[in-house]
Amino acid sequence: MKVKRFLKELLNKEITNTTIDEVYLRLCDLCEYGYELDQINDYQRNFWLVYNFNGETGNGGVEQFLYNCHDQVDITLQTLQDVHLENSTRYLAESKEICPEKIEMYSNDEITEKLNQKDDTYYDESERECNTFLLQYLKENKEHFMKES
Repeated sequence: MKVKRFLKELLNKEITNTTIDEVYLRLCDLCEYGYELDQINDYQRNFWLVYNFNGETGNGGVEQFLYNCHDQVDITLQTLQDVHLENSTRYLAESKEICPEKIEMYSNDEITEKLNQKDDTYYDESERECNTFLLQYLKENKEHFMKES
């Protein structure tokens, strides 16, 4: 498969922050942007879920993640816990308690305010934690990214 070959070429070079973005995009091709996570292996899935969580929260805070990725909240929370991203796990778990059901973004001022406070408390730590993890995870597990799911 063309995407798998591209991953191999990509990961046989020095792994940088740009590599992280490129791997995520290739995994998006393989898993239909998260709609078919069963099409990628466990290592790829962990990477994809952490990257997606970090990207969504970085773009629009945890409220955006809860809204855009509502069907993936539980699996993402489990993954964050499994890979020992403590700040991110706490950030998402506490945010999920505030907004356990999918609601339209910014439709409830009280929930939005509480989620914004979570963003203020954890966001920088979570972003740093996720970015560090993604780079290290790719370096340590690159052979698993080149295997079939």
